[in-house]
Amino acid sequence: MEDDASPGGSRGLSLDVIMVIFDNLELPLADLAPYRRCCKAMSEYVVRTVRRFEASTPPRSQHLDSGAWLRSVLDVYCHLEELQCGGLTLSDNDGVLAAGLGGGRLPNLRVLDLFDSAGVTDSAVVHVSSGCPQLRVLTLGGSLRRHGARLTNAAVEAVSARCVHLEALHLHCCYQVTDAAVSVLARERGPALRAVTLSRCGKMTDGSILALAAAAPNLQFVNVRVASEAKA
Repeated sequence: MEDDASPGGSRGLSLDVIMVIFDNLELPLADLAPYRRCCKAMSEYVVRTVRRFEASTPPRSQHLDSGAWLRSVLDVYCHLEELQCGGLTLSDNDGVLAAGLGGGRLPNLRVLDLFDSAGVTDSAVVHVSSGCPQLRVLTLGGSLRRHGARLTNAAVEAVSARCVHLEALHLHCCYQVTDAAVSVLARERGPALRAVTLSRCGKMTDGSILALAAAAPNLQFVNVRVASEAKA
């Protein structure tokens, strides 16, 4: 009996065999996508077994800019639970995040790290908050002031209102975010919060800490770094 799901009508390998082969090859996850076309079992392996992806720069084999490459990755790995984009520089972060994470395209995503990803705006975070219903851990901003410069209270308030499973929010160099946003975070997600970082967020005061202390009894980790003049 022929298996018309594989090229040329030949019978494809079983999923168990494919898992053994690729587990031993230890290929970078970004290089797995082309193998989806081999057969149904290979496609199932790629789509369903990849749960964590670390995006830094496109592999040399991919002649794409960072944005196009990341879009292609997100198109394939729809079962991702963790996406690390720390330091990824995109020409259109908002567009990539809206296209890749908006509309519920990654319904299982639980951890999103955008640390040091320049250019992320409130609009991008709104798309993330509405498109990733299972999100539990979110990291925004970065080591330089420009990484968090375009984020305001609107971003934090959107996450607080829409990410009903949120347990950890890490903000770095988000100089436009104020106590008002942290108060919303504490009010909306307080009992569920386990970890909060407010590092070099220059407009925050003791009021943010007091709001968390009053409304987040299960906090296990709080990182507060005094604001200083960060390099642009």
